[in-house]
Amino acid sequence: MPIHLIKEGNESIFLNPMNNFSESSVYFEIRKDPLTKETSRIVPETGIEFQKTEDFSEMIKESKGCFFCEENVESDTPKFKKEIVEDGRIKAGSVILFPNIFPYGRYSGVCAFKEHFIPMNEFSAELIGDALTACKIFAENAYKNDKTAKYCTINWNFLPPAGSSILHPHIQPLIDPSVSNYHRLLLYNSKKYFSENGRSSYWRDIVDVEIERDERYIGKTGSVEWITPFAPRGHFEIIGITNSPDYISLSDEEIMDIATGISKILEFYDTEGRSSFNMSIYSGIFGNTEDKEYFLTNIHIIARSNMQRYYMNDANYLRMLLNEPVVSTSPEEVCKRIQNLF
Repeated sequence: MPIHLIKEGNESIFLNPMNNFSESSVYFEIRKDPLTKETSRIVPETGIEFQKTEDFSEMIKESKGCFFCEENVESDTPKFKKEIVEDGRIKAGSVILFPNIFPYGRYSGVCAFKEHFIPMNEFSAELIGDALTACKIFAENAYKNDKTAKYCTINWNFLPPAGSSILHPHIQPLIDPSVSNYHRLLLYNSKKYFSENGRSSYWRDIVDVEIERDERYIGKTGSVEWITPFAPRGHFEIIGITNSPDYISLSDEEIMDIATGISKILEFYDTEGRSSFNMSIYSGIFGNTEDKEYFLTNIHIIARSNMQRYYMNDANYLRMLLNEPVVSTSPEEVCKRIQNLF
């Protein structure tokens, strides 16, 4: 298991006006992701930590009756063609899935929850499981209809600081012939690791490494292992690793294992005073006739800026133009704080 966890410590020294211009120093770390080799920075204070969530109950009240709400969703949202979904939309428990009217790919869906707003700590495993199940049905249908649509991600922007255009909670499955940049990195480097290391899976190896080191291993929900990544790509990032090579191979039980873990993470974010997040689930390639063992479907969740009327966007030049994520809380500290929930 040649997984190398590489980090470099450094400091910035300056004359501090808040301390009569005496010399101050700030320590930071640059860490390299063991799979993709991309770097991220851990800096003690970024400014994001000081923002508190404002009361946005009036915004919730004023936006009720949106086109995702139960009384409007049947009349105000699009339908799939019959060859994709016979009834036009997919319903599973408390969710309904329909085409994205502003699609990001060939098969771009929106899976809306029934309630207009759900507090982060009230997303039960059952609610999330309904949504993930509907997304699986959509992915199966899309791939059955179009064998070129073999790349799948399941995505969630929760609240405007995370990029959501509306408050009504919804998940966005994306199944497409074209793979996104980061998904491509994960697939390529997983396969490279597999071929260079005696057909050993990076995803199984990283779990073994983290269990052994006992610094970033959170725990399990059924078949899903949860860790904080050595080189995080966002605040409070948590990764789940399944036993399934692709999303449509997940069993009902595995979907509930994922949903249970996500529910616990959202509860944790809430206790930490976080109110917004992004999530992506990365699937292995559908219909892969080569070795499937090199990739395991994995879940990535990050906290975003808190909900405020004038919130600070945490995606600054470092993230957007230098492609260098910066976080203020180490993954080791995040792991310690969440472990009691698992």
